[in-house]
Amino acid sequence: MPVTVWAADGRLGAADCERFGTGTLAQPVNAVTSLAYVAVGVIVVIAAARTGRRHAESAIYAACLVAVGLGSFAFHGPQPIGSQPAHDLPILLTLAFIVAYDLDSLSVPGGRRSTFAVAAVASVAVTIRQDLVVWFIGGLGALAVVLERFVHWRGRRAGRWPTPPPPPALAMLAVLAGLAWIGGRSSSLLCDAESPYQLHGLWHVLSAVVLGAWWWLAGARDDSRGSMPPPARSHHE
Repeated sequence: MPVTVWAADGRLGAADCERFGTGTLAQPVNAVTSLAYVAVGVIVVIAAARTGRRHAESAIYAACLVAVGLGSFAFHGPQPIGSQPAHDLPILLTLAFIVAYDLDSLSVPGGRRSTFAVAAVASVAVTIRQDLVVWFIGGLGALAVVLERFVHWRGRRAGRWPTPPPPPALAMLAVLAGLAWIGGRSSSLLCDAESPYQLHGLWHVLSAVVLGAWWWLAGARDDSRGSMPPPARSHHE
């Protein structure tokens, strides 16, 4: 068994509980579970190829997920130079994709272009000031949640689906993923740095499943119900 050392303050992954080893992978559990994003990205591409729908968008989204997985693996694993932006930027771009997709579903003029412009500016900003990444990712994540709820609300109001998505199981899975992230912090009372079962690793797996399920549901929603209807016009116009 390789000798292990406690994470020094400021070392990559120090906030993610798992004790550092001296082998090739700094945090083996967190590194290996990062590959869940890669697996989901591959599944997205295969599913798109089999259904013959949304090839370009599926490829872009899959590329984002694969980049998240590889960046996270580098961050928790071999930790080469550049691991921090390789970990942060794909997460930011994945959230930007979701925001842009929902704005497009809502027929917001220029929504997609504006979102990717913000993502480009954010990418440059966090590369220069890494402490800003939490604010950008948090902001995009919160916006994505709000937009998803609004898309669902409009769809239900227009009678576009018989039951209110997302399914309760997926919502619960998202909540569990968030709790795993919180519990997997080094400052958490649940943190056990020596354990082979790391809550941050569970966060990787659950959040990868949630991201994959979101793409499947978004595609099913749009394929079966079409784009959101335009606002109703008055008969007096």
